[in-house]
Amino acid sequence: MSRAVAFTIDLFVIALLFSLGGHVVEYVLSVLLREPVRLSETSWASRIALVVWAFVYCAYPLAASGHTLGMAIVGVRAVRADGRDLNGRHAIVRVLAFPLSFLLFGIGFLLILLRRDRRALHDVI
Repeated sequence: MSRAVAFTIDLFVIALLFSLGGHVVEYVLSVLLREPVRLSETSWASRIALVVWAFVYCAYPLAASGHTLGMAIVGVRAVRADGRDLNGRHAIVRVLAFPLSFLLFGIGFLLILLRRDRRALHDVI
């Protein structure tokens, strides 16, 4: 349950900061170019930027401290299978593997309930 709460907090923070950052970038570009700039009109670029932002938001703090903001709030920490801290490579692989846990209606998360060590598919990978 705490992992779901952490994930929800992280989703909220990712969306909030992305939205605020987008408005700041639009404003700065509008001032510099002296014409209105609407990043939302380029949906493909916005989607790519959101994916990149979400990746950085998750991977960097996991590598640096073992948790995202949401995980820190609920007291969850990601570590390697042997209990050591995540390094940059392990954090990147974990973040890239995370969407796999959603495939097939979230079966990757079902492993949390089935495994004694409470690891989801992206944790195992």
